[in-house]
Amino acid sequence: MQTKSCNLTKSEIKHLIIHYGANLYNNYKDFDSDIERINYLNKRIKTFSESEKVEDKATMTNSEKAADSTGVWPNG
Repeated sequence: MQTKSCNLTKSEIKHLIIHYGANLYNNYKDFDSDIERINYLNKRIKTFSESEKVEDKATMTNSEKAADSTGVWPNG
């Protein structure tokens, strides 16, 4: 299965949480999956306030350096 990436703004994520929350008790069949989706979206919101961690190239392994320079993990 292939998935697509989508960049959402903080405001768009908040609207999705409101949407899932408003429909939570109307949809008993997918209650657990809706709760999981809300939890995931809350984690996404928290990442907006976190600063990006930059790894020191000196502490990276050879395979990590290769992945960083090419954008692809080496096979093997």
